[in-house]
Amino acid sequence: MPETSRCLNCGARVRWAESAVSRQMVPLDYDSVPDGNIVLEGGKAVVVGPPDLFVTPPPGPRYRSHYETCPQPDSWRRDRSR
Repeated sequence: MPETSRCLNCGARVRWAESAVSRQMVPLDYDSVPDGNIVLEGGKAVVVGPPDLFVTPPPGPRYRSHYETCPQPDSWRRDRSR
């Protein structure tokens, strides 16, 4: 899987990273944001919570999951009724 690509639903640029928990590739918004809840540690995506939760926040840029910011989020969901 490429490190960066475009969302097939909205066309936004996304950054791919392996989840530190599930080991699946997850799409992140390409640009970092101050209030993001995901950091990359060793190339893996780690959910850390909002910045105001920490006395000393984890170092590095913070990202958001593209699942949360995509304007067409229902396109990402799988049909679980089968």
